[in-house]
Amino acid sequence: MTEIDKLVAVSRKYGSDPQFVIAGGGNTSYKNAERLWVKASGHAMATITEEGFAVLDRALLNLMGEK
Repeated sequence: MTEIDKLVAVSRKYGSDPQFVIAGGGNTSYKNAERLWVKASGHAMATITEEGFAVLDRALLNLMGEK
């Protein structure tokens, strides 16, 4: 199981439990040395797939942070 598969699984687990999430909302994310995956708006956590995450390039984010 890849790290992204684990992110999808944990998002679905907590997104399906009303003790943790109201109306399917909320956020989950994962980062490694190169990229950052963030749950995109409009995707329910209970049914999210890998395509429901915005993938950001950390090197570009670092450049923006320097400006």
